[in-house]
This record gives sequence, structure tokens and C-alpha cells, in this order.
Amino acid sequence: MTPLAQTPFLSLVVPTRNRPQLFRRAILSILNQTFTNIEIIAVVDGATNDDLLEYQKLEKKFRTALTFIFLPHRENGHGPSFARNTGINVSKGLYIGFLDDDDEWTCNEHLARFYKSYEKSNAKLDIYFSNQRALKTNGDEVNGPVWIEDVIKKQIA
Repeated sequence: MTPLAQTPFLSLVVPTRNRPQLFRRAILSILNQTFTNIEIIAVVDGATNDDLLEYQKLEKKFRTALTFIFLPHRENGHGPSFARNTGINVSKGLYIGFLDDDDEWTCNEHLARFYKSYEKSNAKLDIYFSNQRALKTNGDEVNGPVWIEDVIKKQIA
């Protein structure tokens, strides 16, 4: 294998803090993807006692599929930007993606569609956006723009 063949196409950084149950769902949604040329980097942002124990259990369960980074405890954490940047600093992929710990991909083809778009583009991508469907905690869908529609409007204005 050449060094390039060992390089994952996509590094996925998942920052998390004191939400191990949500984090587990996010991770499972990544592991269920049909596209597998990825690395997953979980950055635990200074979790507290019981939550830290749950993250450590998840680290043992997923140790072959994820790289875990445990940031030291701080009262308010280090913040999501710091956690994402920490993950980026250890990433090895050609591209970097993010999934928040309270999000999940419900379509197992999500990353495969991204890769197909990449292959069709015949160009180096700077950024790739995909839209999403947002659900409230009770399962009701959020009506109106989630976020990408607002980004488009701001770019046009």
C-alpha cells in the first residue's frame, strides 16, 4: 500500500461534552455509513465525573473505530471551536468533516453521496455543504429554513 492509500479520504471530527448518550447516537450514524474511507476523531471536551465514565466506556467499545481525545476538565469546557481545532490538528484525512454530538445522519448513503459529488467535480473542493432535516426532541420536524437556506440568502445579499 502506498502512503496515499493509507490516508483516509475524510476525517470526521465529533466534539462532545457531557452528552454521552447523544454522542453514541451520532457515532453510530457515522459507523452505519456505506462509505468507509474515513477516520473518526472524538474530542471529549472536559467531561465531568459520571459522563467521563460513560465516555471511557464508549472509548473501550469503539476503540478500533475511533480516536478519542480527552481534553482536561474546565468548568465551562474549552468550547466547540477549540474541540474542533484539536480534532483537526490530529486528523490525517484529505478532507475534514464535522458532526456535532447532538446530530446524526439518518441516511446511510450521506457520505457516499458526498464522495460521488467529489468524483464528479473533477476539481479540488474547498467546501461542501449539504442540507439537513431538523427534528425537535419530540420528533416533530422544524419548519422553515434550518441553516443552509439562510447561508444562501446571506451570500446573495
